[in-house]
Amino acid sequence: METKRRIPFILVLLCLSWDQVYPQEFCKHRQMDLAFLLDSSTSVGGENFDKMLRFVDKIVRALNVSNGDVRVALLTFSDYTVIEFEFNRYSKKSELQSAILNAAYTAGGTNTADALLALRTKVFNTANDRPEVPNVLMLITDGVSNQNGHRTIPEAKRAKIDNIEIYTIGIGMNDTSELDAVTSKPLEGHRVLINDFNNLDDISRIYTSCFDNDGDEFDLTNECGSNPLDLVLLVDTSDANNENYDREVRNFLSEFVEYADVNSGAVRVALVTYSTGVQIEFRLGEIDNIAGIQKAIRNVPFTPGDRNTADALEMLRRGIFFEPYGDRPDAPNALIIITSGNSNRNTGRTVPQAEALHQGGVSILVIGIGVQDEEETNGMASSPANENTFYLQSIDELSIIQDLVFVQLCAPGDALDLIFLFHFSNDMSEENFRYILSYVSGLLIGADIDNGNVRVGAALYRHDGVPLFQLNQYQRKEDIINAIENIPYNYRSASASLSAGIETVRTNMFQRQAGDRDEAPNGLILITDSTSNINVNKVANEAESLHNAGVTVFGIGIGLRSTDEVRTVVSANDNTYLMRNVNQLPALTGRLQDRIPALKAILPQPTEAPTPATEPEPEPTTAAPGATLRHIRTQEFSQRSGSRISQGVPGAIILVTDMPSDSGTIDALDEAELLKRSGISILTVGIGDADRSELSAISSQTRICAICTELCYFEK
Repeated sequence: METKRRIPFILVLLCLSWDQVYPQEFCKHRQMDLAFLLDSSTSVGGENFDKMLRFVDKIVRALNVSNGDVRVALLTFSDYTVIEFEFNRYSKKSELQSAILNAAYTAGGTNTADALLALRTKVFNTANDRPEVPNVLMLITDGVSNQNGHRTIPEAKRAKIDNIEIYTIGIGMNDTSELDAVTSKPLEGHRVLINDFNNLDDISRIYTSCFDNDGDEFDLTNECGSNPLDLVLLVDTSDANNENYDREVRNFLSEFVEYADVNSGAVRVALVTYSTGVQIEFRLGEIDNIAGIQKAIRNVPFTPGDRNTADALEMLRRGIFFEPYGDRPDAPNALIIITSGNSNRNTGRTVPQAEALHQGGVSILVIGIGVQDEEETNGMASSPANENTFYLQSIDELSIIQDLVFVQLCAPGDALDLIFLFHFSNDMSEENFRYILSYVSGLLIGADIDNGNVRVGAALYRHDGVPLFQLNQYQRKEDIINAIENIPYNYRSASASLSAGIETVRTNMFQRQAGDRDEAPNGLILITDSTSNINVNKVANEAESLHNAGVTVFGIGIGLRSTDEVRTVVSANDNTYLMRNVNQLPALTGRLQDRIPALKAILPQPTEAPTPATEPEPEPTTAAPGATLRHIRTQEFSQRSGSRISQGVPGAIILVTDMPSDSGTIDALDEAELLKRSGISILTVGIGDADRSELSAISSQTRICAICTELCYFEK
């Protein structure tokens, strides 16, 4: 009984101890430029350095970063100082967290003085430092300076004179005199002392508790919204005899699902484990609350054995992603695979089974732990593999990538803020000009614009950059297409300043007030038929600024004499598309949609049958062939619909109508011309009141156009 009485007494003492180190001063800052300065010396070690990164990540997660209240910089130091990123580098929390968790450990001495100097002169008191908000530094170290130690305290004093408020965390330190002198006053509100790096997790809750209501916490609900998601967790348990593997995987899964919007029903979760055999632990929707899922994760057996990944993937296809087993047709399907190596059973079937899941619309992320050969895991992951695979050296790194997996799970697919940047030279014919605009309109047919998931803007450049319409200007797909197709032909120009165009997009369009959303990825598609002849030397710098702002850039060059400029601007070599002429554009559609999933066709949602009208609807008296031909061109003759036009297989349309066309907004003759230029033959059959002259113009050859007073039959 005596022992039991001591336990609560000890807990009370611990609580009193934390009250004494509670960073009261830190909690007053709702707006600030916050720099983290992390000790990366040899005494820290790589494992403990990762614990510091996770601590910083947790602090940032609780702050208002996305709305601009808080901006963050990160520096590390040992023999020398590394500025990982400055205040203006990241405005989106997900990108900021990714950068934090990817900071490198360097090892070396403890040169705190030079680190404070670099921080004061190269991070604070620069153009990137906002004068109207407080400057705050958080220094985390495990020891006193052993290089330039005589300068450490004077450098801290200079920082304080420059109004930099310094918070410190000392880890396992016997001598705190230097740390105390570096820290701002009052000492008890600015300094925290802990015994070892494992205590960082405890004090992170103390620092973040005062920001809990700021409403900017990173989680699946905030990043993905409350949209439906059917999520399957597939866990390789072949190495389950390793107690560390067992523990870390369960911890990862339990923490991961904690942020999913399960309790409202938006997200359904299933868990499947495998080694030699496959075990369905629970199916989608079978457990409808987070606590129940976490309990199941703690209690399910992890059975060691061989690694039969192929059978596990086949089981998902046949027994999980299937409507009778809880899969919802209106919810996206996502799969996260955690594996400790390549399959050693049915190895030839592994990637084909994953490809079958891809074809069924399942997005796959793979976490590989200690994987030696990445070919199989890359083959299982969704494209592009480098964005959907996470390779770890050891199981201990699993918790570090949790937020990175969150980011990728909610990355481009549904949400996208997309801007088209055009340049049309004076050499471009009006026919080709209209062809390009029509092609761009066709790219947007499958984007989920009307539901608000995809926003579109457009700009062009001549001697300057000109916004055509902002991301928040149009909310309906029809309005965006009309705006694109009505761009005036006289917007062509002999002058071309791509740097001005990029600057306009970055500073005037990818901005919150112009409709740019923090939670949506940013994409830019450049379409040009000539290279810059103004400010050519500024293009590379402007492109780098755009990339640093988190914009993924694609480039389409048409008939370019030199391709160097386009290759400089794009985010990756795979994002460059070079065409000899505009007639090659249709073959590009499928490749662009693979790289930009938000442009893929959306499936129609089931709707209730309409209530029958009391009065019969009048019979239509006109047809709309323009809209019909556009649908056929952009939807039916596309790779995603099985068309082989891009592979050189002939295409044909037989148009049969018995009425004249209306004067709709989509010109049938223009659409017919685009189809014919893509290699598609059109045969027209008119009956009764059909317009002979229009059908003759639409058809590929006038001689095969027929006008009949009643239904016609043709013989070869």
